[in-house]
Amino acid sequence: MLGYPYYMMNKKVDWTYLSRNLNAIHLLEKYPEKIYWNQLSCNPNAIHLLAPLNHEKMKENMKEFYEELVAYVFNPQRLVRFATHLGITFDELNELY
Repeated sequence: MLGYPYYMMNKKVDWTYLSRNLNAIHLLEKYPEKIYWNQLSCNPNAIHLLAPLNHEKMKENMKEFYEELVAYVFNPQRLVRFATHLGITFDELNELY
């Protein structure tokens, strides 16, 4: 087996190497019990395996903040001050949006 990397020389899968391999995500997802977690942290394609995210729950948790932020950013008085700071009228600023 001359010319093959060390991890291919024996018949067993080297899960340490595969945990770092960018292209082995499908195998790591299929066999999570064989993952070497300390090596997986070196794999940027495997972030979702390290920290699974619940996007719906995150969206729900951020709803109040989102509404507050939108109310602040698009407050008409703030926009008038912003336009004045830029040296343009509110109508000109409104056209930019």
